[in-house]
Amino acid sequence: MATSTNKTRLQSLKKEATLLFLAVFYFFIATNTQTGWLFVLSAFLLGVLVISWILSRRSIAGMKAKVKVHGEAQRGKPLRLELTLLNDNSRAVHEPRVEVSRPEWAQETPDFCWAVPKMPPGSSALTSYSVVPIQRGEHSLPPLRVICGAPFGLFTVVKSMENESRFLIYPELEKLPLLKSRSRAATALGELTSPTGRGDTHSLRSVREYRPGDDLRQVHWKASARQGPGSPLLVREHHAPAPNRVLLFLDTSGQGAQAGIQDSFERAVVLAASILWSATRDGTQAGLALREPNGEWDVLCHWPRQYRALARVQLVKSLTHASWAEEASRVFQNSLPRGFQSSQATIVKGAVEAQQIRAWPPWMKRLFLLLDPTKNFNFPESEKIVKLDSTSPGFQDV
Repeated sequence: MATSTNKTRLQSLKKEATLLFLAVFYFFIATNTQTGWLFVLSAFLLGVLVISWILSRRSIAGMKAKVKVHGEAQRGKPLRLELTLLNDNSRAVHEPRVEVSRPEWAQETPDFCWAVPKMPPGSSALTSYSVVPIQRGEHSLPPLRVICGAPFGLFTVVKSMENESRFLIYPELEKLPLLKSRSRAATALGELTSPTGRGDTHSLRSVREYRPGDDLRQVHWKASARQGPGSPLLVREHHAPAPNRVLLFLDTSGQGAQAGIQDSFERAVVLAASILWSATRDGTQAGLALREPNGEWDVLCHWPRQYRALARVQLVKSLTHASWAEEASRVFQNSLPRGFQSSQATIVKGAVEAQQIRAWPPWMKRLFLLLDPTKNFNFPESEKIVKLDSTSPGFQDV
């Protein structure tokens, strides 16, 4: 954007220099020839320059612009930004332009430029444009510049504006594999997010009288026969299935990870968010245990807080897996809220190629490991591990 602005300013300076040269040239000829109309022409050109210099600065003083996010920002999904330009001047402004630089957190695109032919006093203009976020986390909106050269396009003035407001870019939510695909990932994810657990559904709790609409397959014929002729049929009642609860630990240990965005970890965050969203939507109680960058742990039980935490979470490249597992074990044993104090939990992890793992936590029920199948990793094998491809869309078995 700076290059475009400098180019515009250079073109304006060429026009200003040309007019100034002509004014001086005509004045020099007029003083030598004593031609009156040349004095008038020279004065007119100088007047245009002076008026342009004054009016362009008066016009830019009352111009205001702001950018705001429209909707929820998700990584990899188009995000619409609304741009509003306001004229607080007491007079109209002609051809103001706005230039917005590409945000660092967005996909590579040209800078956005927008011009308004005329803005009456007190009026506003609205437009929008789209960017594609590529980086999760808390970010600020891009800076912008208002450019004005009214009324003749001379002495272009640039007013820079910074956006102090910040917003969150959330991980994208993806559909989990369907059970009919019969893959190991689909089966494991289906069991995890099911709203009901296995429970003791085969144990008989009691019998009751038949009601219209009851399944005839549940009629207890022996008990009904004991009642004698003319007695109502009796129907079995079983114990209700135990409610399922999902408890996820997101592994943020990243010792040995290279600089930059770690694709495997990003896919692990997407999987964790998708599991929690799917479980919450289907009525399953879901909890998320996360390690904060300052070393504190938090167990979140509500989807909005979980989603915000997953938007901010980062890989800790100074944290070993052994240290993370030790801290997670203490949280699992001592800090779980009521209802999540189960015997096992699920871990979601993005594999780090240079990281060495000697053992998995004993309380681990299942481990969803996101990895690049073309690379080599050093970790102990286990039947509890479900390996997923981090290089392809969806969550496919490796």
